[in-house]
Amino acid sequence: MLAVNIPDVFPALHRARAGGSRTRGMMTLHGIEPDLYADAFRFRGVIDGAVGTNRLACRLLEEIGGIAPARVYYAPYGVAPIAARERVPRPSGASLRIGYAGRLEGSQKRVGDLPLVSTALDRMGVGHEWRIAGGGPEERSLRRGLPAGHAVYLGAMRGSDVARQLYAEIDVLIVPSRWETGPLVAWEAMAAGVPVVAARYLGSGLEDALRNEDNALLFDVGDAEGAAAQLARLAREPGL
Repeated sequence: MLAVNIPDVFPALHRARAGGSRTRGMMTLHGIEPDLYADAFRFRGVIDGAVGTNRLACRLLEEIGGIAPARVYYAPYGVAPIAARERVPRPSGASLRIGYAGRLEGSQKRVGDLPLVSTALDRMGVGHEWRIAGGGPEERSLRRGLPAGHAVYLGAMRGSDVARQLYAEIDVLIVPSRWETGPLVAWEAMAAGVPVVAARYLGSGLEDALRNEDNALLFDVGDAEGAAAQLARLAREPGL
């Protein structure tokens, strides 16, 4: 039995075992919210194994969830291989097309930083436009910060449509998140041949999947000026 963020199954498993069942139970975690690790600690006696999708989650399972290291498994996210598009240099003077994909919310995804990044790019004299995929509670405020004419809003999308409607139409993907368990959108963009500019989100140092100046350009969480500076490099250095 494999539970995905549904702790109620473990009391049921405990009762089943009391009745002679030999069913084994695994827990998977796709986030770092405290209640998930409180559940792991509460049911650690009945959980046969726990799977974390990044190294931070695995460490938290051990240190907060109380799960023995031998019962913690690391299963990182991946994406299906796709044919990477050939990068075509932007025409001289063309706006930098910046993409964002994910929930439009502030506590984790920090979408409120995007208008600040846009303002910083304006101050730097970097022409740019936005292509936003996703929906969420901060959509209205984001639309005020990145008004029509400066941004295209694609709404919530099926995964199969993202490559065609987003990655094929942008020059760079930005990931401003405070924390991530992937992020899948970064791997998808990279597979599609799109550069990634990302925050040094919580846990990224343990994962070491996005490496500054190697396969991505990074900035500190909440540093709109730093994010804009990295985006400006892509705009000004076609061969980067």
